[in-house]
Amino acid sequence: MQGKVPTEVWLAYCTWPARNLADQFAANLVERGLAACAAVSGPISSHYLWQGQVEQSEEWLVTIKCCSSQREALKAYTQECHPYEVPELLMVEVGDGLPEYLQWVRDSAGNA
Repeated sequence: MQGKVPTEVWLAYCTWPARNLADQFAANLVERGLAACAAVSGPISSHYLWQGQVEQSEEWLVTIKCCSSQREALKAYTQECHPYEVPELLMVEVGDGLPEYLQWVRDSAGNA
């Protein structure tokens, strides 16, 4: 069994309270070279615990494709511009995928 070969490609997920804010964030990520692609979907219904209470809200999900080298800047930019006190930003390393797509992400990320 061979060891894991890093793809250097990451998926990040970030929720927003309004479609226009999610769209603006997604566009800014690509324009600033922090992502190869950012897709907005929703609305989604989020249920979560906040300050001891179960909450429910309509949100918009931004799915971000980026490279390892962009992760810290993506975290900083999200904290800088997000309206939530504690924004959701989760990052997952891509373990595999269509080689041509993974190469496109690597080639495109940071070249905006």
